[in-house]
Amino acid sequence: MDLISVCVCTFRRPHLSETLLSLFQLRRPENREIEIIIADDDPGGSARELVTALAGASPYPARYVHSGARNISACRNKCLHEASEKWLAFIDDDEIAAPDWLIELAGAQTRFGTEAVKGHVLARYPTNTPNWVLRGDPYTYRYGATGEPVRLGATGNVLFDLRAVQAKNLFFDIKLGRTGGEDLEFFQRFHQSGLCLVACETALVYECVPSIRVSAEYLMRRSRRFGHIDARILVAKRSRVGRAWSVTKSLGSVFVFCPHPLMRWLPGRYACDGMGRFWYHFGVLEWAVGRDSFLHE
Repeated sequence: MDLISVCVCTFRRPHLSETLLSLFQLRRPENREIEIIIADDDPGGSARELVTALAGASPYPARYVHSGARNISACRNKCLHEASEKWLAFIDDDEIAAPDWLIELAGAQTRFGTEAVKGHVLARYPTNTPNWVLRGDPYTYRYGATGEPVRLGATGNVLFDLRAVQAKNLFFDIKLGRTGGEDLEFFQRFHQSGLCLVACETALVYECVPSIRVSAEYLMRRSRRFGHIDARILVAKRSRVGRAWSVTKSLGSVFVFCPHPLMRWLPGRYACDGMGRFWYHFGVLEWAVGRDSFLHE
């Protein structure tokens, strides 16, 4: 019977207890066993006491491992080494798993025979969230219909064949572990190595968004950061013509979406999307002129 190692990388996250309790309530996929691994990225091991206290309530084996590198790539690689068998699933430490989460992921993998399956992430917003942010729903991530190929994956809500990853010598890049984009770059190499990642729209986790992350200032910095990361990981690897075209598109987008502060009265997603696109492409342009220190701020 195959074993799925469900891995949670954590760093001083108060919400970790809710994530773990949701994992304890998972329904087990047919012919699969479950273990839960909590990898603590805090050098001080701050999650150890919480995990020890909660582990006794788990119907599945649950164990704490210490990474302590304060580097998310190193912490994810620790999980790759600690996982016991063939299958590994990642869930973020601010996410809540639906009871059938693993059943849906494993079912899609069996159905399509792929090396990895990516589930959707649905946001849960705090009560103080502005209406224009709620309409834009920037923290919900949908990756397509079930079975649809996914090119740009992420580790929040994913199941993959650990042996296939190990055979391709795929690990998370330590150099990206403090600036971000390590999972984007990992799945870029995953795809380039010939492995296949598909979506599963019924494998759901819920991200609990803290109040600090729904302000205009935070969303601006987030989009700008994404622009820097994508430019460094994706745009930088294109041909000279491809890079020039990407920069030209970003110049056009910054011009088109510069009135985004005036768009908040518009219905639907326009206000949030307009702000996000402006600052994303602003970040791409900053990267293009060598202003990359923003990732380290």
